[in-house]
Amino acid sequence: MTVKCPSLEHLIQKQVGYYLLHFSYYIQISGNVIRIKHSLFVSWFQEIMDHVTTQQPQAIAKVFIQRDYSDGTAVKFQTKLPADIHDRVDSDTFERFVEKINQYYAEAEGIGCSTYLQGCFACLTAHTALLCMQTQYDKNLKRCTEYIKEQNIGIFLPKGLKVIDPFERGLRVVSF
Repeated sequence: MTVKCPSLEHLIQKQVGYYLLHFSYYIQISGNVIRIKHSLFVSWFQEIMDHVTTQQPQAIAKVFIQRDYSDGTAVKFQTKLPADIHDRVDSDTFERFVEKINQYYAEAEGIGCSTYLQGCFACLTAHTALLCMQTQYDKNLKRCTEYIKEQNIGIFLPKGLKVIDPFERGLRVVSF
């Protein structure tokens, strides 16, 4: 007797290389074929499917962290944890993440000797020097982007979230 379940059979063959034949399942691993009886395969396959379904992120609506204009028009985002993601990320982790982003943007917009020298040098060379060097602003934006990528990999992606760089959204929002 052959069990016919085209969608399951297709999934098994396509995703993990299993072959279904007369209540016996054959697994091909590195060229070796192993036969597993029906009851063992069903329990093993169910265990894998449970693991896969628990690892898939639940669909949530897009979440936006708005700019904080309490200190003027400087790039700064609100540190309050939105209600939509409070069950996925604890408030301390989220607050540290947003504060670090705010710190990168504050450093980028900060004025110091290097900023003045870069500006003067750019004026003297008709801004052609900017083709050869990165400004302080660009360096800090790059650091912020790298930080967001690291946090996505380390914290947010395992929890089913992905932070989109605010620079990609015109520095208006941090979006998940």
